[in-house]
Amino acid sequence: MLRYEQLVIEEASTPPVDVTAAGQMLYEKAQEAGLEVWSSSSPELERLLARMEFASIYSESIAPRDLVLRTALRNCAAGLTSFAELRTAVANGGLFSFVLAEIDSRVLDQIAPSHMPCRAAGALVSITPWANRRRYPLVCRISSAFDKHPLWQTDECRSHCVY
Repeated sequence: MLRYEQLVIEEASTPPVDVTAAGQMLYEKAQEAGLEVWSSSSPELERLLARMEFASIYSESIAPRDLVLRTALRNCAAGLTSFAELRTAVANGGLFSFVLAEIDSRVLDQIAPSHMPCRAAGALVSITPWANRRRYPLVCRISSAFDKHPLWQTDECRSHCVY
């Protein structure tokens, strides 16, 4: 017990009474900080979001990037009470997992696969999104490696791809 003149000063640290409300408030404050703050936390998450953005152009079953990211951030913040807990959850792949749970990965893999077989390399080759997230070029520039994919034979898609 600490006293200041006749006043007794006592400090107590207790968890919030309503964890659901605390998680909602944490989500709102995290969103105020900006979605980019949270989405740029891992290269793996950035690649997934770029693939989603590309796939959402061609399929209505892939929701827009910001909508999926907001929902995933809300789910990630549920039950948490501090930015420190949220940062830890995001850093440990929590946000990535929640984003992945929000999308149809089968459709995503069909439209915007993360890897593609390349006969010239004799292995799977990583497909790397451009920084502006509007193009989806292939690391392997040999068009025979991906010409068989039906979506990639359209002129609209070819304008988004680099060979």
